[in-house]
Amino acid sequence: MTITGHEEEFRRLFEQEAGTRLSQLAERAMELESGGDDPGLVTEMFRDAHTLKGGAAVVGFAEVAAVVHELEQLLEELRSGAREPDTALVDGVLVTVDAVREMVDCAMAGADAGQASATALDAIEAARRGRRVGRTEDEAVRAGDGEPQASGDEPEGRDPAPAPADEAERRDTREGTSAFSKRRMVR
Repeated sequence: MTITGHEEEFRRLFEQEAGTRLSQLAERAMELESGGDDPGLVTEMFRDAHTLKGGAAVVGFAEVAAVVHELEQLLEELRSGAREPDTALVDGVLVTVDAVREMVDCAMAGADAGQASATALDAIEAARRGRRVGRTEDEAVRAGDGEPQASGDEPEGRDPAPAPADEAERRDTREGTSAFSKRRMVR
């Protein structure tokens, strides 16, 4: 990164933009779940991820950019029609949004974001495999999925869904609740 003397200002601007884009991604993911296959909505989600990725790269947050690139690729699968929207994808996006918020906070503080990065990448991989993440038993039953599978009871050929990081679930974002918590309140 070229030293201009304005790096901290650019990072603060990115932090604000990231908060807005992540909130939009979460809201649009919930709309996608309730509204089905709206190509315009998917395009907006892709655009939010793409803008986040570019902004993170510009301010030198390579780990954030790499994780958001994986999210962008998942959304591209949806946008291109290679996959259909489903609850596993929505759950993966929401868990990833929360983890990326934490990553941005860590990057701004100069702290390690390894745990949040791993949570996001696990959620994206689970979504690719059609596995749901971060759901409580009550939510799964209310969503009509019946009884959720207990750990170790996964269908053959599938890995267990990653457990969300405890810290990420307890952490409140600047808006007071995480995207996944907001989703829980909606249900």
